[in-house]
Amino acid sequence: KYVVFICKENDLHCTLAESVYNKHAKKTKAIAAGKKTDTASPHTPGMLKENGLTAGKPEIYTFDLLQKAAKVITFGCESGVCLPFPSDEWRIEDQDFKRMHDIIEKKVKKLVKVIENDSNETI
Repeated sequence: KYVVFICKENDLHCTLAESVYNKHAKKTKAIAAGKKTDTASPHTPGMLKENGLTAGKPEIYTFDLLQKAAKVITFGCESGVCLPFPSDEWRIEDQDFKRMHDIIEKKVKKLVKVIENDSNETI
């Protein structure tokens, strides 16, 4: 069972969400994906490492990947990440890394609880 976090550029938001999810999850995992794998900021790995987080290898999202996911979360629907596929949009306006981390971590903790306990609670 896995969750897919999608950003248009496969950059900070989805990579941060993947890292935080995988830190808290015990029975499931997260994957960060985007339209491309080579557009991430070179600063993203360093910002994650400074905060005790690590990212997986970025993936390109495919129908197969999305179809098998327990949940798909998008960041940046307004910038072209809207999918013709059931997904939830997490709007994170703040660009300060610490505040962004705190917002995402709060949402991710709730998501982990829902996914790992097969809960019907809304996220």
